[in-house]
Amino acid sequence: MAFEQLNGMSPYTLVAASTGLAQYRFCTVSSTGGAAYPAVGQPVVGVLRSGSTGSTRDGTACEVYPPGTIAKVAAVSSTLSAGDSCIATSVGYADVAGAGEYAVGKVIKGSSGGTGRILSVLLTNIGTT
Repeated sequence: MAFEQLNGMSPYTLVAASTGLAQYRFCTVSSTGGAAYPAVGQPVVGVLRSGSTGSTRDGTACEVYPPGTIAKVAAVSSTLSAGDSCIATSVGYADVAGAGEYAVGKVIKGSSGGTGRILSVLLTNIGTT
């Protein structure tokens, strides 16, 4: 089972700007200062903690796990598993980081499977692989 660990940090709050932001997905800050899904393989501010999977968070406050924490993250259908670096997709899922892509975390616990499975990821913003 996936787990979360704040390592002495507190989740911070952003105002959601995009419709349909879902729990346990990577997010960034939009040009209006709210949470939004990132462009594929780009840096993120963290993982959406509040809300429920598939819920619309438009205009409502949401908590985000920052880098340096271990967060539950939803993943795409792939071979992503413990020890792998991951990128964020355009809908906030974790996916395997390839050469030259911007890694945003390291999988701590979890294994391959279908889209939406939950992994434990150390959020790091590692940088280009």
